[in-house]
Amino acid sequence: MHILLGFLAAVGAIIFFIYRMTSTYQAGRSALDDGREMLGDARALYRRTKWNMKKSGNPVDALDDPREIATVLMMEVAKADGDMTAPEKAKILELMQRHFDIEPEDATDMMAVASFKTQQVPDVENILVKILRPVNERLTDAEKRDLISMMHEVGAVDGADDPYRDRFISVVHDKL
Repeated sequence: MHILLGFLAAVGAIIFFIYRMTSTYQAGRSALDDGREMLGDARALYRRTKWNMKKSGNPVDALDDPREIATVLMMEVAKADGDMTAPEKAKILELMQRHFDIEPEDATDMMAVASFKTQQVPDVENILVKILRPVNERLTDAEKRDLISMMHEVGAVDGADDPYRDRFISVVHDKL
């Protein structure tokens, strides 16, 4: 009888040991999953914080492509005498396609992005130094002359003289 009790005790101990190992494994697995989730949350928090800083900052600070900046400048020339007209917009799109060697859809998209980034800026002239920095760093003198020429072409669409437009183009020319 004492052998049978010893055997039952050994089986009970083995069952208890297996039960405890299984629950320990599950607890460890749960802790590992929680750790992974927290790490993912930390990464997401970092990305979310970085995006919010970019989003809440001045969208003009995000202008770093000289083509976008050229588009902004041409749009500012077009808006010098009021709202941009359809012929002025068409001229800007045509110049973008010709000088930037892009498709019409890409030109339209780039113009929409440039418009969005500058819609909260009441006066582009006040931030010229900031937005012209990438242009001065990346463009050659010939490309800068092309930019000024593009601005003059947009200004000539309506044919009327505008002192603000002429002064704006002159200021851009001086800062390049």
